[in-house]
Amino acid sequence: FVFVPVDLDTGHRRGHAYVNMVRPHDAMAVMRALDGFTGWLACDSGGPCHIEYASSACQGRENWVRKYRNSAVVNQDVPDGWKPALYGDGGARVQFPPATRKVRAPRNR
Repeated sequence: FVFVPVDLDTGHRRGHAYVNMVRPHDAMAVMRALDGFTGWLACDSGGPCHIEYASSACQGRENWVRKYRNSAVVNQDVPDGWKPALYGDGGARVQFPPATRKVRAPRNR
C-alpha cells in the first residue's frame, strides 16, 4: 500500500506519505534506508525524510483499504496518480477494491 496525499485544488503533495510493507523485516529495511534521506530529485522542501512507525490501527493492507475504499480520494474525478495504490507480489500494481457505498466528490480542506 502506498498513498501520497495531494492537495486536490493545486495538485501539490502535502509533504508526507503512507507506506505499508507486507513483511516486518522489509518495513525495517525501508525505514533504515529512508530515515534522514535528503537526496530528493523533485521536491520543493529538500528536507530530510522522517520515518514513523504507525499505530496498530494503520497496520496491514486490510486496515488501509478499509480507511480509503469509501473515501473521496478514490472518487472517479480524482486522477489515478493521486489515489491510494496497492501492489501485489513482485511489485506490480493491483486494482484497489471497489467502494462499498457511493463515494462523495472530493473537497479540499
